Amino acid sequence: MPWAELGGPARSLSWAREALEPSGQGSFNALQQRTWNLSTIWRLDLASTEASIWLKQVPHFMRYEGRVLRWLNDVAPGSAPTLLATDDAGRTLLAHVPGDDLYGAPVALRHLILEQLHAVQRIGAEAAPDLLALEVPDLRGAKRSADARRKLLAWAPEWPGLDALLRQFDEQVAQLEECGLPATLVHSDNHPGNARGSQQGVALLDWGEAFIGDPATDLLGLIGGLSRAEAAPLVADWCASWKSIAPRSKPERALVIAPFIAALQGAATFAHFLHQIEPTEWPYHVQDVPRCLRAATEPLSTQQE
Repeated sequence: MPWAELGGPARSLSWAREALEPSGQGSFNALQQRTWNLSTIWRLDLASTEASIWLKQVPHFMRYEGRVLRWLNDVAPGSAPTLLATDDAGRTLLAHVPGDDLYGAPVALRHLILEQLHAVQRIGAEAAPDLLALEVPDLRGAKRSADARRKLLAWAPEWPGLDALLRQFDEQVAQLEECGLPATLVHSDNHPGNARGSQQGVALLDWGEAFIGDPATDLLGLIGGLSRAEAAPLVADWCASWKSIAPRSKPERALVIAPFIAALQGAATFAHFLHQIEPTEWPYHVQDVPRCLRAATEPLSTQQE
């Protein structure tokens, strides 16, 4: 990755200084928080104030994240970190979001995440052409099937039963379309840890896997780790919200189909990551493809009974 090449960190920090200098914030102390195969994250402590700014860089196949953040800042202020600068190399400068990272968030905070996500997706349902112009991947309907098929056959063509799973994926995506939920901006990794904030409000983070398509799978990450009873109010609110937008839709049916689709699409996503990163980084993800493929067989068998 560019940030792992010789001189890569220096180039990223130089870009940040140039971007911040016009506002008088080009002097900072840089502390790298994380670097791995899918991103690097730096905290930039400004010399002029006690504030911090965050520098993030993602791979070329996620570089539209900055454009998505700019769109979110325009149409739904507060729903995502404030974007200060971005470039075509996948770099973004982000204002600090107060509060906490919400890993393991209680149900009350997950309701705030759900409200924020739905506010974004309500707008996104009317803005698909604008988002496609920003190069957000188009995974509406059959394009979602084709995308998963291409990525999985390129990485794991010998996986036992893969052809059958892909045929089932085609069928399930078609059934999901019949549920009538409007295509919108899908976060695609909507677990509580990808939100930050407090009871006063939350912002949604990490939009590098976003796409345009059916929103049903975004609920699954949000209710992950909850009991059925704890998840029930979130599920009910999600269904009611979509019925208010699309009265003829069948969100309850969409949620029956969604686990299989999420599992197989997850396998395809990890397969794509493996294709893009250097072999020495494969151990981080190589087990994720078979894990997701095995998970796909569980909801599949349930639906067939």
